[in-house]
Amino acid sequence: MNKFKGMFYFFMIMILAAGCGSKQNNPAPTPAGTAKFIPLSFSNDFFHHAVALAISDDGKTVAGSCIDENVNLQPVLWSTVDGSVTRLPFMHNIPAPGFSYNAWVNGISNNGVLVGNQQEIDLNPKSSFYKNGDWNYIIDPATTGFATTAKAVSGNGDTVVGRILDPGGDCSNPPCIGGYFYRISTGEFAIIPSTFTVDKPDCDALGVDCHIDFYALTGNGLIAAGTDNYFGNSSPEKPWINAWPKGNNAKALGAGEILLQPVIYNLRGQGSPVRLPLPDNYLNGEIRGISKDGSAVAGGADDPSKPTIAVWWDSNSSPHIIGSLNGPDTEHHDTMAYAAANGGTRIVGISQGLAFIYEPATGIQPLQDYLKNRGLGKQLQGWTLTSAYAITPDGHYIVGNGKIPGNYQQGFVAYIP
Repeated sequence: MNKFKGMFYFFMIMILAAGCGSKQNNPAPTPAGTAKFIPLSFSNDFFHHAVALAISDDGKTVAGSCIDENVNLQPVLWSTVDGSVTRLPFMHNIPAPGFSYNAWVNGISNNGVLVGNQQEIDLNPKSSFYKNGDWNYIIDPATTGFATTAKAVSGNGDTVVGRILDPGGDCSNPPCIGGYFYRISTGEFAIIPSTFTVDKPDCDALGVDCHIDFYALTGNGLIAAGTDNYFGNSSPEKPWINAWPKGNNAKALGAGEILLQPVIYNLRGQGSPVRLPLPDNYLNGEIRGISKDGSAVAGGADDPSKPTIAVWWDSNSSPHIIGSLNGPDTEHHDTMAYAAANGGTRIVGISQGLAFIYEPATGIQPLQDYLKNRGLGKQLQGWTLTSAYAITPDGHYIVGNGKIPGNYQQGFVAYIP
């Protein structure tokens, strides 16, 4: 499973000397009876690499990042109305020549508020929200610690969720790290304790880490969804930095015990986070998305003795196995559902290096084949669709990324009636 997406993008830049360009004007997808596939423009003519991560509820704006002329991953917005790409300012100042920052947008509200991360050269990301033309740091006022991620924003642009791993200068009132929610209008900032503090008494021990990562939020900003993490450690000097040699296995060699549990939390503060049940006695589970109406949750499950599978949970919190593409995922360990339309009518994600789409009536299939079967074979020539990260509440617009000739990565929007 893709545990540290930000770190992945850092190394992608080192490998791919390629960014984003605005010379194209792509026809925009419009709701109609015909499926459409629209490549997202690059932001310059020099480097060709893009990451499309989020889409507005109305399908008109896509958010992500492109590599610029200076080989910096710059936050951008794409319009599906006129095909244009807009470069956004970086969240922090760019360092000295020879160094680069990675920055990207993870979420967009219905009124244009954005949330995202910028990863510094020391791999210590800081997160911000973008409103009225400016980026603003998200900081825990109790500790002055910087939020590490900002993954999702409510429809009205006021509530942000993510993870904070910076304890700041004063951690006298734990927890000081973990999943947080932040209210832009009031400045309210709250860190939600891990559920592992109940069944793992060593959570406060040296070298042991228990924290929630929030990845998703309902449109009304009331329900956050994410993954609760327990990183045990046999060596206090090396917490869990080398804990992922084969995906999210529960017992990674040299790193102590690792457990992951899917959780949802009511931001009204009613009780503790709730763990969602896992199918077929799987040991580990993660969440990456929740539908805007809260009726479907998207994620995956993993176990040392079983293949990695994509999973979704319905409005009764019952788990449903989506499975994986091309047989059991026993090698890649990247199978994960990332986003769900309202009601779980369509769910998208990644499995064994390919983008997938799932519909309850037809099951999981490669998104590329699904689109070809809807008359888009010509438009997809030269493409290999490798990820699908977002879907609109009505299930009509899907955002993801793919490989194009030259081994470049480009974003796309697919419209499905």
